[in-house]
Amino acid sequence: MALLNSSLGASAGKRRSLDLVEVSLSDVTYSSSSRVNTYTPSSQFFGRNTSQPAATILRDVTTTIAPYRVSAWMGPSGSGKTTLLSVAAGLEDRLDGGSIKVNGEDGCLPKNRLGIVWQEDLLLSNLTVRETINFSARLKSPKSFTDAEIDNLVDDIISKLGLIHVQHSLIGGGSSKVRGISGGERKRTAVAVELVSQPSVLLLDEPTSGLDSNSAFQLMLTLKELAKLGHAIAVIIHQPRTEIFHMVDHLLLLSKGQVLYDGDPHSVRKYLEERPSVGKLPAETNIADWIMDTIILDENSKDGSQLPLMWKDHVQNVRISVLESGTMRSSGGKASMTETPELMCRTLSTLKELEKEPKYARGFWTQLKLLYVRSARQQRGQRLTRVALILTFSWTLFTSLCWGYIPDTTSYTHSRSSLIFFLLIAQSNAVVTSSLVIFTSERHLLSRERAKKLYSVLPYFMAMTASDMMNHLRCYLLLDM
Repeated sequence: MALLNSSLGASAGKRRSLDLVEVSLSDVTYSSSSRVNTYTPSSQFFGRNTSQPAATILRDVTTTIAPYRVSAWMGPSGSGKTTLLSVAAGLEDRLDGGSIKVNGEDGCLPKNRLGIVWQEDLLLSNLTVRETINFSARLKSPKSFTDAEIDNLVDDIISKLGLIHVQHSLIGGGSSKVRGISGGERKRTAVAVELVSQPSVLLLDEPTSGLDSNSAFQLMLTLKELAKLGHAIAVIIHQPRTEIFHMVDHLLLLSKGQVLYDGDPHSVRKYLEERPSVGKLPAETNIADWIMDTIILDENSKDGSQLPLMWKDHVQNVRISVLESGTMRSSGGKASMTETPELMCRTLSTLKELEKEPKYARGFWTQLKLLYVRSARQQRGQRLTRVALILTFSWTLFTSLCWGYIPDTTSYTHSRSSLIFFLLIAQSNAVVTSSLVIFTSERHLLSRERAKKLYSVLPYFMAMTASDMMNHLRCYLLLDM
């Protein structure tokens, strides 16, 4: 795969310059918004529901997502990594405590400066790789961009992410039986969809899960190259191989929603081995596996999880030593992690400067047009489309036979009117049913893209309805031919 280089920072055309953004989370505490219901059986046939207070998912989490740096977030399942990603992205508005700062100012990062790659990518199966990236580029690019400039931007992204050989291949996968691209190519496509807007901050939820070791390594190389251009990148990752672990610039370890390490990944071994409850790293053992085993053993210990408490004591001791010595040092014993040489040479934008762009990059009619085209292309070869054609043919044949048996006299006018009425009701019901199926299948995609401020609900609803109506109309036209 062709690796990214510095040319990605420059656009083919008038691409927006990359604003350096640093997101700082300080003592963030977050609980789920709803109470937890549990069912307790009292006999073979009866039981009762009990309601428990919402659980605290994150507790006093402090970390930083900085430019020119790949941050890895690790921890066992249920440690709050994905919730932390949502909080950092500003998707969870209500915090129980703590604060989030963007370049030193209180507030949330504007959605047009943020890219999120979820573990479940939700790419549409009947679109090609190029169509998927092109749709995102046209919705996210400013109005001043011409079609030629957007095409050049898409070509640039496809080339740099090594997707040229599959750019005209269908995505496939999901509920579709279409054979599509590989898992690694899907992940790179999902990254490309976010990169077209050149986000300052890129968050990825387990991008290497389900990939073979080589594909995971190549993807991490791509992220490293992006970080060199000034992107602030945070990656949720599970037990990476040693080479991948040593590629990250910053490490955050979580245990049951609490921080047990936040600093230089090269110092984590020394820090953990100095804890009285942690043993030495065995020879020929992957350090990431050892870290995960250490966290799980600590969580299951008789005395309860102790490593988060030790980390708080460690941070407090570091602060005291800093005040006493007057020397600014990080938890890992190095210079402050956000003070990279590149960042020192460039100033961070203010939050007001980051928010100067409009809520939606494109207007209502452009959103409607692009959403209609995407919906029409997604329906290519779908089972629902084939079923609609069969149903239309069946209803047409049924109506023709019934019409032929009705005598052509004025006394049977009511019968013919009733038959036409029945046909209209049946076909309207078929259109409504297919629309419900389509809207239901894409509701998660709609929620995700709305959260990114790509478009509003009205143009999406109108585009989907118009596309489905045209699909049924094409069925009639095919039968008339």
